[in-house]
Amino acid sequence: MQVISRFRIPIVCPSAVIFVYGPLGKLKVRCVFDSASENSFLTLRVDEYVGLNKIKTNSTVQDGNVFLTPEIIKVHPTKKTNISDLVIPQGCILADEDFNQPSEISCLIGSEHFFDIFGPQQIRVSNSNFRLVESKFGFVVTGSYIDEPCYFKHCFLSKGWNTLDKTLRSFWETENISEEQPIISDELSYCEDHFERTHFRKPCGRYSVSLPFKENIQENVNLGDSRSIVSKRLDQLWKRLDRDPKLKNLYTQFIDEYLSLDHMEDITNMDDITSEEGFFLPHHGVLRVGNRTRPLRVVFNGSQKTNLDISLNDVLCKGGVIQDDLFSIMLHARKHAYFFSCDISHMFRQIEIHPRQRHFQKILWKKGLNEPVQIFKLKAVTYETTPACYLSTRVLKQLSLDERENFPRAADIVLQDVYLDDISFKWVLQFE
Repeated sequence: MQVISRFRIPIVCPSAVIFVYGPLGKLKVRCVFDSASENSFLTLRVDEYVGLNKIKTNSTVQDGNVFLTPEIIKVHPTKKTNISDLVIPQGCILADEDFNQPSEISCLIGSEHFFDIFGPQQIRVSNSNFRLVESKFGFVVTGSYIDEPCYFKHCFLSKGWNTLDKTLRSFWETENISEEQPIISDELSYCEDHFERTHFRKPCGRYSVSLPFKENIQENVNLGDSRSIVSKRLDQLWKRLDRDPKLKNLYTQFIDEYLSLDHMEDITNMDDITSEEGFFLPHHGVLRVGNRTRPLRVVFNGSQKTNLDISLNDVLCKGGVIQDDLFSIMLHARKHAYFFSCDISHMFRQIEIHPRQRHFQKILWKKGLNEPVQIFKLKAVTYETTPACYLSTRVLKQLSLDERENFPRAADIVLQDVYLDDISFKWVLQFE
């Protein structure tokens, strides 16, 4: 491909004259060096002398990391330039003495060998934009000419047809919105059946769900001792909180909010306090700089291993994705002149976990490093547990099904325009 461009200062690519030996004898060829090329190239004319073992590809012939092609650069540089005033330091033997003479490039050495060829020494040529770079073939000249406008700038692109075909396919697949139903995995099918059998809606309107344990795992599974490591983590957390008053204040507010919203319950029964059943979730805080509404994110780690080298997340099903992909949701919203975007506050925590399973979501907390430890059970779906995203989105779907008769427009929005807890829905203005 050739691009016409006005008043471009011509660039001299680093080049060298080398000799190629083969069954037909010795051939003198001109080669350039390109650190941005993943592969090295030879012309088919040179291969006649070398006799490489070739592998046919879609666009070129390949031998290892060397590709054969009919042409690399037909002429470089594009025009002959006068270099009579150029002063080359004594003792510098040029790798290409005719670097200013237009001629064919028959070899390109790519990034694999590029830096093995060049040495550390560089010499700037006085009264010019050239520099001499040490190489195994001699000093290579590179740089640009001063006050030498060039009316043609050459740009070359080599691209495999398989990659081009894949790009075109991706383009058309993106432009076409598929109407095919997504494939439901065995795990998702199992979780759907489990949800249908175990969920229920309380009189207040809140949903209660059960954790989907894997098919081969009993609900009373013994996960081992998780309390010991969680207790150590809590001490480490408080050492950090004592060093950072801001973090301490935010963390305390988070725990107090969890309690005030009835998203967790204090364990006061002595049998429950001493029981090692279930699982203790370690937790830590992540400060989010610049986030004014939620400057602290507390993470509950359901993947922490116990002394039996197993975690809560290891025995739970992930479920699957039941919402449309983000691209489809945004495309659906942007078909209209106006759309609204918002999110669902405390989405996971609006959904309760069945009381018989809450001992799998126990946490430790205390009001100071040397204060007594309290045990709490998290009553709601907890982020960072394996099925959290599935359970929350499945409850949204169930809500839309249950309330379609009362709120048909809202039900459609929940089914079509929600991605996790973000809602982006269109609004059609009606004028009278």
